Amino acid sequence: MDGRTLSNFIKTWASINSKQLIGEDDYDNLDTIPFYDRSVIKDPKGIASILLRDCLRTRHQKDYKKASAPAVHNNSLVDATLILDRGQIQGLKNLVSAQVPHVSTFVVVCAYVWTCMAKTRAALGQEMNNENQVEEHFIFAMDTRDRLDPPIPSNYFGNTIVPCLATLKTSELVGEKGFGNAVEEIRNALYENINNEEGPLKGLETFSDRIETTRGQTKFGVAGSPKFDNYSADFGWGKPKKYEIVTEKFGLSGSKESEGGVELGFCFPEIEMHAFTAIFTQRIT
Repeated sequence: MDGRTLSNFIKTWASINSKQLIGEDDYDNLDTIPFYDRSVIKDPKGIASILLRDCLRTRHQKDYKKASAPAVHNNSLVDATLILDRGQIQGLKNLVSAQVPHVSTFVVVCAYVWTCMAKTRAALGQEMNNENQVEEHFIFAMDTRDRLDPPIPSNYFGNTIVPCLATLKTSELVGEKGFGNAVEEIRNALYENINNEEGPLKGLETFSDRIETTRGQTKFGVAGSPKFDNYSADFGWGKPKKYEIVTEKFGLSGSKESEGGVELGFCFPEIEMHAFTAIFTQRIT
């Protein structure tokens, strides 16, 4: 399932639990109640079977690597939650308004994190001296519920996201215009799917092959969305004190403390975390 499905499921479960809904009419009034009709998804090109094949192939490769590689226990990993409030996000948007006007919160936040991550690796000597690391890639997902033809309900229970890939050279990320370049590249990767005349699923069947060409190159990504208000779910004993997304990427969600703000979750080696947070806070303080 995708992030919106999980968010809707938790909200529905919380509403039923806290309000003790028992009648059919009560359930009908919930706009997040799961919609499970698979027939609304049109797949004339058989993309589902292609994705299943790719998924099984990727899983087999990961299992092989786990079986053949020695166990590594890294006790130096630390996690951190960083918060950007509405004003800080607007400040980031203002920095690139001349180069990329009308940019979304999702795009500007992802671009900022991507550039900070590239600068962190460069500062620690992980990138610039490695000739193989010519390009860096940022992977994110786009929800297609309202972009399919015909659109499907927002409470559809399943996975309707498609992957997007933004690519820049390390020098383009860490340079003076790196932040603006990242914003522009992520927005272009997003619009490539949104504005595709053949629909947002175009190219999905070959995305695994596209990712395969980036093997050995630096890849980073995001899980979540600032649109997910995960702190609103109340099961009857109060709203959550802390919400975290478990991911190998960085987690992104709406902020509990700041309306219009976002929470960012990271897990890095301690040395990398210190360098990253120092770079991250430079432009927002």
